[in-house]
Amino acid sequence: MIIRNLQKSDLLGLLNLIEGMVDYHHEIDGYYKAFSEYKTLEEDVKFWLNDKDTRSLVAEDNGKLVGYLRAGVERAPDYAIVKKIGIIYDAFVSEKYRKRGIARQLLNEALKWFEIKKAKNIELSVDVRNEAGIRFWKSAGFKEYKFRMRFDL
Repeated sequence: MIIRNLQKSDLLGLLNLIEGMVDYHHEIDGYYKAFSEYKTLEEDVKFWLNDKDTRSLVAEDNGKLVGYLRAGVERAPDYAIVKKIGIIYDAFVSEKYRKRGIARQLLNEALKWFEIKKAKNIELSVDVRNEAGIRFWKSAGFKEYKFRMRFDL
């Protein structure tokens, strides 16, 4: 397994992984868009490649992309003591490759980058119904500190 930075040549493989993640969330709740509704995803991914405050990592197995993690550094909210925070925007490992430590490897590489960028806290959001995701993030040391709630009209 190779963990490395996303490259332009990875676009198709990454879009396949994103489709898996998006479809997973759409099945959890129709609030999340279906993959077919993302019209600018290819342009978004190209932006990630050039943004100095974003790091996109992929897990490659024998030339095939099997996982990814996208992270960024942002200005911290005004209520926070720290100046900037790290954000894990999304992470996904193909179902066939789960429980092999791939997500942990992606996270460890992202944590190194967060240290270089001097982020003091790392935040992420995970759907409360994504039990496997919650278990993983808790096992990696993340803890709940705030609840985000939604009201549907």
